[in-house]
Amino acid sequence: MSQSSIEAVSSFLGAATAPVEGDRPWMIHVFDENNELSSIVDAAKVIVVNQALDVAVGVGQRPEGYMGPIIREAKGGGEVSLPYFEHPDTGILWVGLLMESRPNMGGPTLCVVGGMNSATNTRDEQMIAEGEEEGGFTAAPEILSGALINSNRLFFLSNPSIEEGVRVGAVEVPFKAVTFEDGITTEAHFASGTQFGKKPGAVIFKPWTTAISETADALALSAIARLLAHRG
Repeated sequence: MSQSSIEAVSSFLGAATAPVEGDRPWMIHVFDENNELSSIVDAAKVIVVNQALDVAVGVGQRPEGYMGPIIREAKGGGEVSLPYFEHPDTGILWVGLLMESRPNMGGPTLCVVGGMNSATNTRDEQMIAEGEEEGGFTAAPEILSGALINSNRLFFLSNPSIEEGVRVGAVEVPFKAVTFEDGITTEAHFASGTQFGKKPGAVIFKPWTTAISETADALALSAIARLLAHRG
């Protein structure tokens, strides 16, 4: 059985002896509801946990021999799905991404459809739910083969050998289910009135070569690479 996130983080940060008080490079700064510093704690290990979401963020002595942070989410990573179509006139592969507000990435950013796993839903249920919620399409993505992905190899805790990490799915979209706005040939959207068109403007389709140069989302890049490998 997979560990909970707090169990996984606690075990990971307990594999090596932490420095003694006064020699620890990381200090815990605690702020109150007014964003004022209320205390500073010199701790050997601290873990902030949301048990409902099964997410844990820890700071402590890492197995590599230094103190640092580690993050673990439910199932070691989320679910992402990549809608795509092949343009019948050019044979070029187009992929669909979302323009999302990401303050931690400087603002609006092209991102892959997806999100965190639920502590209660299965992976398949969560992938379908994310597609409906974010992309407005109802489809069961084809799961692309390959090791599950760790989107930040230093700070995220996941073990792909036991099926932890981000899973990638792909949804092939019929060309008739997309539409191009008048005079615009560089991007497309889902056409309304189809199983994909519940949020017609949400997903932005671009040629894959354009998408990989415009997105700063590592998971989007990974999903596109997996799709290209899958298609040969």
